[in-house]
Order: sequence, then C-alpha cells, then structure tokens
Amino acid sequence: MLGPRGGDIGPVAAAFRAAGINADTIRHFNERIAATMDLRPLLARITAPTLVITGASDPFGGPTSDEIAAALPDPTVVTLAGADRFPFLEAAHRAAWSRAVLDFLAG
Repeated sequence: MLGPRGGDIGPVAAAFRAAGINADTIRHFNERIAATMDLRPLLARITAPTLVITGASDPFGGPTSDEIAAALPDPTVVTLAGADRFPFLEAAHRAAWSRAVLDFLAG
C-alpha cells in the first residue's frame, strides 16, 4: 500500500517499471500533462451507470468521490477503507476492488 508519505510504494513502482514508466516519464507527465487532465466538466455527458471507486487513504487527493458522483447522472460510489490511489495493485485491497467491479457489473 502506498498510504501515507514514506509508505510502501513497491506495488506501484513495480507496475510502473513493468509498463516502462521511469522517472523522466513521470516528470514529463507531472510538468506538462497532469494539469490539463481535469475532465470533471465532461462528467455530465456520461449517461451510463458509472462506478466510482476510491481509496480512503489516497495520498494524492484531488476531486473527491462525492464531487465526481454529484456530476454523474447514475453513479455508484465505493470507498475502499485503507486503500490508496491504486487499490487494484495492492494485494491487501485487490479482492475488494475486484468485488466492487463484479458487483457493479452484475447490477
């Protein structure tokens, strides 16, 4: 789990390495791309039921799941206790993340 600053970043770092993402890639993204990625104004255009999954311990902050859900016409919000930004990469939270997805898809 990434968790608070100084926590274990192993799972996220391993996923980044496996995808070929390195420090230069992350720096470029943070300096030139990230600030342009606020797509909240477009959320109202989504008409399909939408699953919003968030980790309760996300160290990066950003829009809250409630803020995102409020902009969607048919949201389902799941907050995973103890999970960070990438719960699907964390062994301790992968099952809960998968269950939330499967439950949502099952309707």
